[in-house]
Amino acid sequence: MARILVVEDSPDIRVLVRMLLEAGGHEVTTAGDGRAGVDAARRERPDLVLMDLSLPVLSGWEATKEIKKDPGTAGIPVVAVTAHAMHGDRERALAAGCDGFIPKPIDGETFEPLVRSYLRSASEEPVPTASGDSPPAETKPTVTEPGRILVVDDHDEVARIIRADLESEGHEVVVAGTLEEASSVAQDDRQFDLAIVDVMLGEESGYDLAAELVSRSGEYLPVLLVTAGEIDREKGFAAGADDFIAKPLDPTELEARARSLIRVGRAIRSQGRAARERSEAYEKLVELDRLKSDFLSTVSHELRTPLNTIILLSHLIEREGHTPTDEERRLHDIHVIRESAETLLRMINNILDLAKLEAGQRDLHPQQAPLRPLLAETSDLLEPQARAKGLALDTEIASDLPETAVLDREKVIRVLINLLSNAVKYTQTGRVVLRAAPWQDSITFEVEDTGNGVPAHLAAKVFEPFRQIRTGDTEASRGSGLGLTISKQLVELMGGDLLFDSREGEGTRVSFTLPQLRELLAEGIAAAAPAVAASGKGRRVLVVEDDPFSRYGLKSLLESEGYEVAEAAALAEAEEAIERRTPDVLVLDITLPDGDGAEWLQLLVKREGRLPFPVLALTGVTADEDTRRIERAGVTAILQKPVNVGLLFQALQSCQGAREPVARGR
Repeated sequence: MARILVVEDSPDIRVLVRMLLEAGGHEVTTAGDGRAGVDAARRERPDLVLMDLSLPVLSGWEATKEIKKDPGTAGIPVVAVTAHAMHGDRERALAAGCDGFIPKPIDGETFEPLVRSYLRSASEEPVPTASGDSPPAETKPTVTEPGRILVVDDHDEVARIIRADLESEGHEVVVAGTLEEASSVAQDDRQFDLAIVDVMLGEESGYDLAAELVSRSGEYLPVLLVTAGEIDREKGFAAGADDFIAKPLDPTELEARARSLIRVGRAIRSQGRAARERSEAYEKLVELDRLKSDFLSTVSHELRTPLNTIILLSHLIEREGHTPTDEERRLHDIHVIRESAETLLRMINNILDLAKLEAGQRDLHPQQAPLRPLLAETSDLLEPQARAKGLALDTEIASDLPETAVLDREKVIRVLINLLSNAVKYTQTGRVVLRAAPWQDSITFEVEDTGNGVPAHLAAKVFEPFRQIRTGDTEASRGSGLGLTISKQLVELMGGDLLFDSREGEGTRVSFTLPQLRELLAEGIAAAAPAVAASGKGRRVLVVEDDPFSRYGLKSLLESEGYEVAEAAALAEAEEAIERRTPDVLVLDITLPDGDGAEWLQLLVKREGRLPFPVLALTGVTADEDTRRIERAGVTAILQKPVNVGLLFQALQSCQGAREPVARGR
């Protein structure tokens, strides 16, 4: 589009004009007085000059004359921007060499098209002449929505006339007669679109009041100064005034300037709000970027720490071969490797849980869960870590605790594991206690330890994501700082509330009460059965897993318990193995190179009428919809990778004679 020079002494009108023209694709430069405008025209050689006629240093008429006299700028069209009611402006501007007029108040909808019409006129048609031709394509300004105006004048008759003129245009007018009264009104009511202030308020100064009104206003407030004498423009602009009008007031000019300033004020406030919103959005993005960086830094460090331990000790064991110099130390190293791997698993699970919650995966999956086996299973998972530190891990169950309760079993176990893990981690001597008791129609769970506790000034921060509270125990293992955050969100998802109570040097107690979810209990979901002790001797398991190391680990573990194990690396190999001999149990990785395990099971059901053997599904996918899809395939249990050994054996034992889904676990 065009390069346009705007010569305007009001900074706020310059902002409005720039905004309107740049929205139309024009390149805009500005000048604040007539002399600067002439210099800019000579330097920039714009396609069009928009010249305010009432300018400091050099008036708009004089600036136009200089531009038109200079051979280098004489061909640049100059359009005067002036109020209709200023008698004589048109004749003086045409005599100075102006090529046309654009009226004030500036209309946001017609201004840019009117400017564009002058650009076309300059390039395609003869420009308007001094005979007083009308400007091309001049459009009637749209009506400005009435505003609220504060009028400050110490002459009652003048104030009454101003009020009447403005109210005839639909504006709401509030009148004040003194600086003190105006200050009081502005302090109590800041919702004005315009302030019209007489420069002389008795012995007081309208310039001072203008400065006070502008400074007090929460958003941009246009100010129109009224004077019967000489205007001190520099002082007026310094006070924050936007325009000036002389007495005696012409009603048409007053109304025109009021409309213009109200429109300018609204445009600038709207632009300011948009800028603030962009700034706030940018600040949020910066904060999110910082949190992401902190998250990646924290998680990277916390994942690498246990991995480093696993790799170093594995290399040591491998280098020592079959004959270690210290058998006791080798057993200790193997224990450390396992503990590091379980720490790594907990961190990964917490990160995945957080991702699921933030992605809106907040499904509840209630089932009739046996409580005592659930508590025993959870305690057993943390007992080796407690025993290694010399801690007692006790379970205290109220005598009136019901045998079963309708809960989301998997989420309850996840919360209890997080709480018990923290308790064991931050307790060096004494004991950790897991409690459960009924409360009305709900179940209360509690984990208490005799650790260092948390200082009072840090207690409020324990639920912040990635916040690692350090106490006097420098030997405590590190973590992702997500355990309590995830636990709180999961408890709230299940309809409960998690309470944290800690005393520095005395220990910590975390409790939560969960309502039973009977109304959400899905039909056909069987209760999780307690494990039945049984040997794998004489039972044949087919392990279908494409990763050779994972397959080797499963095979070795199962054979150590007496199971006869066959292997397959793909679905095609699995079908061949089943044709040779039907297994007692199928351990199936869902994601395989030649197909999806869940879909393959559904095809098997269609072909056979039912699954001919129990199926334990292995998956690294944690999304609820994928879990539901696997369940619909008819599997007996779903085990998340990496497989928890205790849950694996429990599921295998439950498969003895089972043909219905029985459990899920990690």
